[in-house]
Amino acid sequence: MAADIALRAKLIRTDIGMDSASAMSKLLGMSPNAWKAIEDGRNLPSSETLLKLVDRGYDATWLLAGRGSMRLDVAGRASA
Repeated sequence: MAADIALRAKLIRTDIGMDSASAMSKLLGMSPNAWKAIEDGRNLPSSETLLKLVDRGYDATWLLAGRGSMRLDVAGRASA
């Protein structure tokens, strides 16, 4: 499960256009190595991190479970 979340976290970082995990951490207001720990499968994203990603248009269900689409539509629901 953590490995799958790690892979999807990397896909989100790439989609956002961040070239490094530390840049992604900075963008989300996290400690410098926090996003890297998620991408490495050592940590799961916190609820605060999930909310920040949802605010940026990413589907938390997709990140955590791999169901639905990566991006949310404008209404805040998973796009088809």
